[in-house]
Amino acid sequence: MIYFSTKQDHEFIKGFQTSVVRFFKLERMNVRRIEKKQDLKEHLKEKSNLREEISKGIQRAKRICAENNISQSFSSYPAPAIGGPIIPVNLFEAILNDDGHKPMPQQRKVDIINQLIGASEERIRKELYQIINPLFWINLVIQKLLRIPFWILKTAGFKAESFEASLAGKILRFTEIIFLIGLLIYFGFSDAELKELIREIVK
Repeated sequence: MIYFSTKQDHEFIKGFQTSVVRFFKLERMNVRRIEKKQDLKEHLKEKSNLREEISKGIQRAKRICAENNISQSFSSYPAPAIGGPIIPVNLFEAILNDDGHKPMPQQRKVDIINQLIGASEERIRKELYQIINPLFWINLVIQKLLRIPFWILKTAGFKAESFEASLAGKILRFTEIIFLIGLLIYFGFSDAELKELIREIVK
């Protein structure tokens, strides 16, 4: 189910954000003020472990960000007095290696990750509603039924896409929809339920 994979991605990105915030905090610390040798050793070890963890998670974070339509690519412009090329910068790549003309502020990176967490939460709510909404499952079944004739044609070696786009294919699809709507009316579906299903089918 999409819902469960989305929930897993949401948990991942929250953990990713926690690691990034901690990593940035360690980066800002002045190691010269760490007096004990053991404390310095632990500091460097934690920072190294976090860097490795973040590096491993960057590709997944980029994929989740793209799926939630959050912008993750930005352009870094040179100072007018100096000049130079415009450098494309990826937010997640810039967490560890910011190759822009001017480093992106750490807080901006965290803000965008938080925005991604919010978008992921909204997506979870939407997908949970679909799971508990019977009309979603009915629509899913109807969509599969509507595909059966075209699947048979494709299996038989015909170009199903060409037939589906043709007038005959559209007439067949329209006939299927009318038949299924009649079946739903027979089973007592209300006008509001039918309208919602039709909107999902034809979109």
